[in-house]
Amino acid sequence: MPAEERRDQLLLSAWDLFLKQGYRDTTTEQIARRAGLTKGALYHHFKCKEDLLYGLIKRTTDERLERMREALGQSKTPADMLEILISTDKAWVRHDSENHFDIWIQAMRVPKVRKLLNRQFDRYLDTFVAAMGSRFGSKSRRRELAVLIMSLFHGLQIRKTVYPACVNIPAQIRLFDKLVAEGITRNSDG
Repeated sequence: MPAEERRDQLLLSAWDLFLKQGYRDTTTEQIARRAGLTKGALYHHFKCKEDLLYGLIKRTTDERLERMREALGQSKTPADMLEILISTDKAWVRHDSENHFDIWIQAMRVPKVRKLLNRQFDRYLDTFVAAMGSRFGSKSRRRELAVLIMSLFHGLQIRKTVYPACVNIPAQIRLFDKLVAEGITRNSDG
């Protein structure tokens, strides 16, 4: 099996185990066994479990950013962007796992992974700022709006996991769109 396939197999096995039993409770031995490889093969591709986590986060955020860029285009509204974030997040459908958030919390505890997440977040923001167009104000204002969109998205993800019955995505997107439109109108009037 080519090295890239083995690496992918290890990453997928790690992700499945992290979701099932949590990052901290998953061992490299379990990951290797799940992938059908030896522990030595795992360490040939990844120095430690943190490197697996880094690889997973990098792959996940790169793929999501690519899906977003394909879906965005120009002159999108903030509500469109929120909807695109939700529709391009493969993990959205897997938020039945409380361990999903544990993975991200553990990721933030690893300095190089936290640094990667911050770089990726900036890339998301830049993508949104470019897609909004000038009708939403200056570049700094559009960046703040992009931060708000991302924060709303993450909040909805958490709420969907904790209390799914209260998350009505279409209604919340419509409300967000209305609030942004009212804010733009109010700012242009005065």
